[in-house]
Amino acid sequence: MRVQRRFNYTDRKKIRKTDVDITLIEQPGMPPRFEAVLRLSHLGLPGEAPVFIEAYQSEIMQRFDWGTVSDPKPSGDTSLWDLDETRPVRFRVKVTDPSGNYGRLLAAAFAITAKGDEPDEEGRQSIIDIKVRDLDEVPYRIEFPDGERIQLTLNSRIPYAKDRLIQDPVFQAFIFPAIIRETLYRIILKDDRLPESDTEGNGDDESWQGRWLIFAKRLYGDMEYEPSADDIDEFIDRVIEKFSNSYKLCERLVKRLENIS
Repeated sequence: MRVQRRFNYTDRKKIRKTDVDITLIEQPGMPPRFEAVLRLSHLGLPGEAPVFIEAYQSEIMQRFDWGTVSDPKPSGDTSLWDLDETRPVRFRVKVTDPSGNYGRLLAAAFAITAKGDEPDEEGRQSIIDIKVRDLDEVPYRIEFPDGERIQLTLNSRIPYAKDRLIQDPVFQAFIFPAIIRETLYRIILKDDRLPESDTEGNGDDESWQGRWLIFAKRLYGDMEYEPSADDIDEFIDRVIEKFSNSYKLCERLVKRLENIS
């Protein structure tokens, strides 16, 4: 069952992401549903404290009753009817005060990813999500669909579009610099540095903006540097130059075109 409530975040405990396992399950002809395993007993919370799980995409959120701390389980269907199944989904877990202090949050976890969408084998969180769908005559589109990652949508009319992006130097040379430029412009000019969930005061510090700025500053060569609207072009040009040099984009592009001709 879905419910809508507002929470008070004062003095809450942190639920570690390792205490939460969420799995998305595809359903033919329906949106996916999810299963969740929560390990909350070590937190010292009241056993009768209500638990909720929220699935969200930016401003869209669907909330589920998930039993109590001593007996965490869904109270009904967990299908994600309110969300867009073509966009990345993240989850929050919240435990509230059972004593009648309405909305007081006892513990929470934020920006939980479902299994299969975790950081890669080197422990790095991906900073872009790649999707494929029909875009009519538009080859690709850079989108910002939720508070977690940028989405690069490739036109499904392009044969093997996703594989080509990963393997083809032609695709990489023309798309990757454009992604970097548009993303950094959005972050710096809009000062869009806080994840959507932070506007609720929940303290989540793993925004896509923050990960992108770390990525850009490493390429720029100065982790202490704070880019601004005044020097945005110089900053972005240098980041793209460093990225292109690192992956030899032009050299690989030339070799690929020579092989085609």
